[in-house]
Amino acid sequence: MDWQYDGIPLHPLLVHLTTVSVPVAALSAIVVAAWPAARRWLAVGAPNIGLVALVSVPLATSSGEWLEHRERETALLERHTHLADGLLPSP
Repeated sequence: MDWQYDGIPLHPLLVHLTTVSVPVAALSAIVVAAWPAARRWLAVGAPNIGLVALVSVPLATSSGEWLEHRERETALLERHTHLADGLLPSP
């Protein structure tokens, strides 16, 4: 898959989506579990936010790997990919 739009890589956008959606999904799950009144207004939103978070992680990873193969190898890129690999659960 080509991970760019009009020549601009989608990786930064997908990483920001992941960075926002994962903590928001976790917070909404905590609120739903701890505050019964919140279940009425988060009944649909919390699972949808969780789904966005779940899907955004592999998308960000795939777009990052695509971008990594198109960039010149530097120490900074190596460090970035090493940190990103540490965020994924082991298979």
